Amino acid sequence: VCATADMTIQAKISVTITFDLAGGEWTENSAYKAIKGKSFSLPQVSPNKEGTKYEFLGFFLNGKEIKDSFKPETSVTLTAKWNQVLFTVNFVSDGQVISSQTVATADQLDLDSLKPEKGDMKFLYWADENGEEVYFETLTLSEDRTFTAIFAFEVTFLTRDGETDH
Repeated sequence: VCATADMTIQAKISVTITFDLAGGEWTENSAYKAIKGKSFSLPQVSPNKEGTKYEFLGFFLNGKEIKDSFKPETSVTLTAKWNQVLFTVNFVSDGQVISSQTVATADQLDLDSLKPEKGDMKFLYWADENGEEVYFETLTLSEDRTFTAIFAFEVTFLTRDGETDH
């Protein structure tokens, strides 16, 4: 005696979930296997980037944030998105970094402690990466910056009667 019956066989197809940490790091794996169409939960550990210099905003797929879980239909790469919250500002005088300060905003910079010197020259101002004078009272930080001390010789002219004129 032989019995026949209709049977449905459902194959479980695996997909790969890869994490692009965009310069960050974590203790979790960088790739996981998941079942196509089944819920995949993101690891509960957040990555970090340069200590506390960057804030982790989440993982994104095609510009859309993936919060806790999702149902992958194909292998995908989730990319970490970061917001820089601390900025390193280097002050250079005569080719040497004389101060490196990490701050959240420009008004936290300690400018009073900076005493750039270059021989007999007079310090004029700090210049940005394009050689433009930096106005710290209006400066907004959005990236790490380097400012260079600008110096000039102070010239003293003597008049015919021996008086000095700058």
